[in-house]
Amino acid sequence: MSTPNDAPLDKLFLCTTCFSLTSKGATTQRCTCEPQQTIPGLDCPSGFHLCYICSIRVAGGTSRWSHEACAICLDANTSLAKEGIRLPLGRHSVMNGLAIPFKVSQERFEELAGEMVGFVNVMTLLSALSKKRAITLYLTETKWLNIRFIPVRQWERTFALDVKEERKKSKEIIREIVSHCTGGKNE
Repeated sequence: MSTPNDAPLDKLFLCTTCFSLTSKGATTQRCTCEPQQTIPGLDCPSGFHLCYICSIRVAGGTSRWSHEACAICLDANTSLAKEGIRLPLGRHSVMNGLAIPFKVSQERFEELAGEMVGFVNVMTLLSALSKKRAITLYLTETKWLNIRFIPVRQWERTFALDVKEERKKSKEIIREIVSHCTGGKNE
């Protein structure tokens, strides 16, 4: 329920050098320490990562139409949207309602381009915050401090809460991020 359907969980590991996921050669998934590759037919050969919200479960996928959050965090984000609090968690801008039409006035183009830059900035921030949370979690497990690759299933088992608690925690994180991005004002 909380990971992408095509996530090869048994083949994914968290690299404790760069805190991205690798398959150690078993699939196209490579961490940022490894040379990246282009694979015909795959938009994002190394598109799996820890969820941008909880940093516990796997999110993403090999498609540009993947989400950057796990199912539990996506559900929390959808729930908060009713309160006017929402993060853009689709990988592609179109998934978040952002697109620049071919024919548009210069003024509207500049407005939409600004929104697109804002989207990219938010995604960059989400990625950085996720990595920071992952490092914080990692440092709580002293038994892992000298291990280079942690199996993703072990990572999830170690840090996962029950779904209700995870959803509650996800909402807290989303609120904090939105507050940070809006200067304390919900948009």
